[in-house]
Amino acid sequence: MIELPKRVHEHALRLTSRSLPACVHDLPSMAERARLLRACLPPEFDLYLPLPDPPPGAAAALAPHAAGFLVDTVPALRTVLREYPGVRAVLAGTGKTPNELEAVVSDAARGEAVVLADSPGELRLLEHCARRAGHPVGVLLAADPSTGDDPDRPAGDATGVAGALGAPWAGMDSAALVECAGLLGPDPAVRVLGFAAAPAAPRAQGLAPLETLRAWGSLLGIARPEYAFALSSEPAGPTAPVPQGAPGPAGERIAILAPPPGEAWSGWFLTPVLDVKHRCGTAYAVVDGGRAPESPVFAVVSRDDAWPHPWGRPELADEPVTVVFRGPGPAPAPFPPVPVDRLRPGDLVAFPAAPPHPASRSAGPQVHCLGDP
Repeated sequence: MIELPKRVHEHALRLTSRSLPACVHDLPSMAERARLLRACLPPEFDLYLPLPDPPPGAAAALAPHAAGFLVDTVPALRTVLREYPGVRAVLAGTGKTPNELEAVVSDAARGEAVVLADSPGELRLLEHCARRAGHPVGVLLAADPSTGDDPDRPAGDATGVAGALGAPWAGMDSAALVECAGLLGPDPAVRVLGFAAAPAAPRAQGLAPLETLRAWGSLLGIARPEYAFALSSEPAGPTAPVPQGAPGPAGERIAILAPPPGEAWSGWFLTPVLDVKHRCGTAYAVVDGGRAPESPVFAVVSRDDAWPHPWGRPELADEPVTVVFRGPGPAPAPFPPVPVDRLRPGDLVAFPAAPPHPASRSAGPQVHCLGDP
């Protein structure tokens, strides 16, 4: 088992049955994590934070520590721009639709909306949308400068941006970047701001070669290029690895893309225990659904006030418990057993919540955002 942060635990004790299940986000904790990440970087570097499904208030809480956010959907992009108009919102992800790109072009007229282009086809479509709208939109090119350069790299090995960051954009190889250069022409309707890239190989210390991307910036004629590099994991010490290379030209911007969020970023999924039982020597706890977490570990919030019945309250004590989610019929348990001290109907289990996949979003649990105590 794991422990809940104090502020989340205190909030869980106040929740009623009508408020559950719930996703609880500790905004001060999120801001502190962002501050620590920012402190790991040299002052001349920018920081981009992944915020795929921003809860209310998150962008405003994190923005003082970040130059921008990577989002997965147009609604998430608009949430960021609405809460903190001065910060950049970058629509990432692969396979963007014409409607999504048209929406970003429209938003770019009023805020810092940028597209992370994953392919020449996507860049062509974005350029078409911007030309029809009559105003330019900023674009970062997802680049994988390592492709084809490492003789030891297995075929199909995704050690580029997708492999390092866990993001759905893998980065374009040199042939694709040449194609992009040919698409832009002398008067493009998009503003190529620079590149986003990830490690060339595990031995590359977590960052793609800066000099390689500078060469591509010169080829594309970018006057003040920006380079964003993905970290594969959060820094273990007080400093983060930064891209190596000779000092660049005046106006060059270098940013670090923070790794995928943990529970401090994506919150906690709190759901009540509906029933506990033993079957063939195995202890089970049936919990309410609403959202399928990705983490097998959980915390327990004991609720002594959540048993209204006149008979004795059953419990599981000092044993491994398998959590199963309420459903229309028998279903396999998604997680292995987890040892618990005590678990009863009416208690809450709290999972480190993972952001939902944008394609599968539906009405889910309530969202609670905790502010300063």
